[in-house]
Parts: sequence; C-alpha cells; structure tokens
Amino acid sequence: MIRKFLRVFRVAVIVGLTLGAVAFVVVWVVQAYPEAAFHWGSENGRLHVLQAPPVSMISLHFGDKRQVGRGCQACVLSDHELALAICPDRVIVDYLNRVEDLRGVTSRRGGFRNFGWDKTIDGRGCGGGPCVERGVYLPNYLVLVALVAYPALVFMRSPARRRRHHRRHKRGLCVGCGYELTGNVTGVCSECGAAIDPKQAEATG
Repeated sequence: MIRKFLRVFRVAVIVGLTLGAVAFVVVWVVQAYPEAAFHWGSENGRLHVLQAPPVSMISLHFGDKRQVGRGCQACVLSDHELALAICPDRVIVDYLNRVEDLRGVTSRRGGFRNFGWDKTIDGRGCGGGPCVERGVYLPNYLVLVALVAYPALVFMRSPARRRRHHRRHKRGLCVGCGYELTGNVTGVCSECGAAIDPKQAEATG
C-alpha cells in the first residue's frame, strides 16, 4: 500500500513539475507581446493573476480585509499578500504584511546580480498603509532548471532501468533488488518482498 502511494505521489510530482516548466516557458515567451496583457481576480478577491508585459504575477491575499480610500479611489486590501512575479531576467517571491504604527522608511538588501533578497519597512504606506515587505529573487534559468531536473532525470533513467530489469530477469534474479531466486517457490522475493513473474518463477523454481 505504501509503495503504491509513493509511486502515485512520484508520478504526480513529475507531472506537476513538467506542467510547471511548460507554464513557466509559456509565460516567459508571452511577456514579449504587450497585447497579451490581462487581469483576472477571483470573486472573493483572494487570488489575482496579472499579465502586464514585461511582468507576469500571481498573488494570494489572506488575512483580514479592510477598505482603503474613499469614493472612486477606494479599494479593499488584505493584511497579507504573497506574490510570485516572473520578470524578463528573474523570478521574485514577495511577502507583504500590512501593520500599524510604523514610522519612516528603511530598506535592506543583499545578493549578487539576479540572486538576492530584500526587506523594506515603509511607514508611509505601500499600496494601502504601513507595511513590511520581504522578497527573494532568483534567475529565470535557475528556476527552469529546478523544474525540469527531476523529470529529466527520471526520463533518462527509465531506459537504463528497463535494460537492468531485462538482464536480471534472464539471469533468474529479482528484477527489483537483484537477489538470486533459484529454488524460490513462494512467488515473492525473500529479500525485498517484490512479486516474482510467474514465468520467471517456473524457470527458477
């Protein structure tokens, strides 16, 4: 049961990473077309998707809501925002927390080129009140490599695994662990518990 669950989980991870890589490349390419701009927001205002070339962003709003401004300038903001932005040269993960009783503006940042982090404390108000904003940014190519690395490794290992299983099957070994199956009549490998192919069991029994 556990082995089956792990197999399903592994397939789900591979499919998820592959779809994520495809979506990432599509968004990256679409950024070159200004006419592709759009904005979508969920009915409860918690989720927003923004395509404003050369930046694409998805943001999640959670926590208590409050109205900021009056009249046509009024908008409803959440106390917390988590955003993922894809820029032409980097990917930014940003967390914004709106808090009270802040004074002044301070900013700290570190990193090298497209690697880095920053933290900004803005008592004047950033988009609707005093806030603390923290961000981490990475190069686009590094994010893409991270998405495709595991699926590519599994894809490249599959032919080698099939060849190894074929060799073990021909030699009368367990295809899972390589244990000698000569004389085994139980139908399962005594070393790893894997089921033995009936034809192989007849040949080694």
